Amino acid sequence: MTEEERQQLEAAVLKNLLQPAEYEIDGERTTDFPMGDRLDRAKPVYEYVEGFKTDISGCKKKSELPKAALDYIKYVEKAIGCPIKYVSVGASRDQYIVM
Repeated sequence: MTEEERQQLEAAVLKNLLQPAEYEIDGERTTDFPMGDRLDRAKPVYEYVEGFKTDISGCKKKSELPKAALDYIKYVEKAIGCPIKYVSVGASRDQYIVM
């Protein structure tokens, strides 16, 4: 990885990740994505998830990931209601972890 690629990676990994959790429409909250004219009135309600400023491109197994990365994976699993089987840690085809 070049120094420029490393800097781009670090810039992409935010200190705090902002995730839309719900939408507020006319004073009511919903987790369903609004459609039609409701979309124009919808305001996203965000949750903050701890980010990480660590290069994970060298990680080969789950135990090598930082705690904040594992917490984020758990957050996404809960949000989508489905376990995550693979996590990409880089751009190369072989840069992934089997969870």
